[in-house]
Amino acid sequence: MIKIDQPAMALNSHDVPQPWYKMENTRIVTPDVGARDLLNNVASVLADFRSRFPGRRRTLVINCHGAMDQPLLDIGKGIRKADAVHFGLIAPYVDEILIAACFAGSHLDFMGAIAKNAKATVKAGVQKQYTNYSDSKDKPCLAYFPPGFIDDWDGPLMTFNGFGSLANIENAGP
Repeated sequence: MIKIDQPAMALNSHDVPQPWYKMENTRIVTPDVGARDLLNNVASVLADFRSRFPGRRRTLVINCHGAMDQPLLDIGKGIRKADAVHFGLIAPYVDEILIAACFAGSHLDFMGAIAKNAKATVKAGVQKQYTNYSDSKDKPCLAYFPPGFIDDWDGPLMTFNGFGSLANIENAGP
């Protein structure tokens, strides 16, 4: 498990397997929420964090399904490459975005666009991501994730800087 410094906000898609990630602020995103509305909400939460926790890093965790064949974060109505511009709404407030979605890191232009618009570091895995609660035979099952933690990354982890460039590739796990 990876400890996430607080304050952080977790966005859990309604259809990802539980247990969902829990942070200082946690939202379960229903399928009727558009990308712009979702990121407007995130901006207000992160702006509140900035006033309540001055000088501290602010992290957004997005926990949803991804797609191998297209750049997509399957949360709410879906976040596609054209929606990356909406991440500019959170640029003044976010330092890091962690995207726990299968194959998200394999869509370099999409992840780079999110990082560039948000002016934040973005991390995403390239391959299928398993949770300690899911169907991976290599991980022990957990009944829940403690607040402030996310699961370990599976396979290569791509890190993009706030200019949208690929900054690092690391092998994060099996």
